Amino acid sequence: MVRGGDAGPGEATPSCLKSPALFPSVSFFSDNNLGKFSTFGKSSPGFYNCRWIEEHQDVILSGPCGTGKSFLVCALDTQACLYGYRVGYYPASKLFGQLKLSRADGSYLKELSRIQKQALIILDDFGLQVLDAPSRLSLLEILEDRYGRASSIVVSQLPVSSWHETIGDPTIADAICDRIVHGAHRIELKRESVRKLYTQRKAEQKGRLV
Repeated sequence: MVRGGDAGPGEATPSCLKSPALFPSVSFFSDNNLGKFSTFGKSSPGFYNCRWIEEHQDVILSGPCGTGKSFLVCALDTQACLYGYRVGYYPASKLFGQLKLSRADGSYLKELSRIQKQALIILDDFGLQVLDAPSRLSLLEILEDRYGRASSIVVSQLPVSSWHETIGDPTIADAICDRIVHGAHRIELKRESVRKLYTQRKAEQKGRLV
């Protein structure tokens, strides 16, 4: 995966991912509100063969902390890398901070161009804090540049219904949501925390051994 667009054209480096989440492992989420998403299976096109990237479609992945968003987005971006697509991963707060600095040093348009060159970008942890005016405008420009031309994944703990509040400005929020929400594949993860369940399972296993 190309983090921040540093790799050259055509380069894909899945080895830099946080975990080796591949699509055969996504069955782990069979009880996590994914049953209706038949496109996750090998027998149908869509996410598995990256047709959604070829067709410049978007994904919104939402759910409470610990429900497996990071695991699933790793599966999506690993698959994209394996199919040869350039992927840029951007934690939202760091991206907007970087873009503010680029406005100051005159490299803002260059940074936007670098983002636009990625076949897929992942905006992680969107909505952890209310956006200020420069961040709102940057997000709108990014999504405007990519609309119908390249794919984006937005990962958030917040449901889409709360996005207007975290974006802040109603007019800009309408414009942002119009470009990402209405045509996106929306995946809402609903379950107990995976970390909590894992800890409970380990404790149960340990209890059997005693």
